[in-house]
Amino acid sequence: MNLLYRLISFLAYSNSWIGLGAAAFLWQYYLIYDLECNWQLIGFAFFATVLTYTFQRYYKIISDGKTAGPRMLWMKENPNLIKGIMITSGLGCLPLLWGMSWSSYLLLFGCGLLSLFYVIKIPGKISRNLRDIPSLKIFLIGLVWAATSTLLPYLNQPAETVEVPWLLFIADFIFVEAITIPFDIRDIILDETEKKTIPQLLGERNSLWVASFMLVLNYALLLLTADQFLAFTLTALSLSIIFVRASTSDTDDIYFSFFIDGLLILQPTVVFMDLILLKNPI
Repeated sequence: MNLLYRLISFLAYSNSWIGLGAAAFLWQYYLIYDLECNWQLIGFAFFATVLTYTFQRYYKIISDGKTAGPRMLWMKENPNLIKGIMITSGLGCLPLLWGMSWSSYLLLFGCGLLSLFYVIKIPGKISRNLRDIPSLKIFLIGLVWAATSTLLPYLNQPAETVEVPWLLFIADFIFVEAITIPFDIRDIILDETEKKTIPQLLGERNSLWVASFMLVLNYALLLLTADQFLAFTLTALSLSIIFVRASTSDTDDIYFSFFIDGLLILQPTVVFMDLILLKNPI
């Protein structure tokens, strides 16, 4: 059991798990629109996400020395491993960037700037990072995730294959918002009151109701996008609501970092079961 916990902790704290979530979320685009997968983009999503999340957290350690929480303590205890992860994921990104459309480079540049200034202070009069601007954090996270999971593959597909995927963009944005709320509940004691996160404004109980409603809305949008009933996805919706509503400020960190983040993998998996396996049973 201890070995299993250590494996789960490694997957979560090395950001490999959230990287798989990003890859799976982009894969969902190809499932929904019944297109051939672009594995180059899916691989890029994995490495770029691992690099981004690892850098953001590493920067926090070296800039202010704060190590609150098991993840930050794990990273501080494994500095060489963390540097190795950043180097490996950075090198993994480089060859996968080759051949993308110019418009997607602009998109990635914009998402990169948002991710960079999420933790680094914007120079000039603002002189603060985006994460600390009241009520902005959760929307930035949803925006970057939705853009990379829908607009990035859209900009790298043959012209006129599908229309601009705004409905799926909104669905992905809402889903990420929903599963980010539990993390704000986890951090409610650590976050300064001026950040005005949803749990700080509404309280834990009401925030969980908001997250549950968002998950239901995400499912409804997926139905509209796929234009068919998604039975397995409905089951996953119920499971997602259970996991989200079980979140409390004193829940073990690995619950958020593995199980809540794991919902990013669960949803594309059940969408695959609904759209692919039911059409082509083994």
